[in-house]
Amino acid sequence: MDDLHLIWIGNRGVGKKTSLQKALAHVAQSRNVSFVVRKGVWSTETPKKMTRESQTTEPTEDEIETPQQGEGIPYEMSLVHLGFDIARMSMQDKTYIASLLERLGYGTEVLIGKKKNAVKRILVLYHAHLLSHDSILQLQMALEQYEDSLTIWLTSELSLPYELTDWFVEVPMG
Repeated sequence: MDDLHLIWIGNRGVGKKTSLQKALAHVAQSRNVSFVVRKGVWSTETPKKMTRESQTTEPTEDEIETPQQGEGIPYEMSLVHLGFDIARMSMQDKTYIASLLERLGYGTEVLIGKKKNAVKRILVLYHAHLLSHDSILQLQMALEQYEDSLTIWLTSELSLPYELTDWFVEVPMG
């Protein structure tokens, strides 16, 4: 299941995010890791990497990216995923998506277990129906380039644009 690109589609308030979070918890359980969601702030201006994923304790102040001059968007992360809300990106989603994909790049796998097996990190984008056309093209490029190391899960109120439809399996919500 964590190898598939999935999109939860349904009207507002039907439980898309809840269903996606349950699926993430199931993936964490199947990987034998804890599912603890932590919050952070993503900034496009800071060259520092994201907060450390290897620790299950709360991150210290110097591990969390801080936005510069009020810039940045909140995000969530766990040992299995990174989650962003497109609605929080406003009209700058192409800038944030470009920054995100550039910093993740190839090799976004996470090492787990005693044998340090590499598994894909899941990139979660909530409210994907708000993505701009530039961001959609950036996601298409990332799916083509990083196919073996990145899985994307989306929630949306509308169906995907034609550039992405072949990549995703739909999970309809009632």
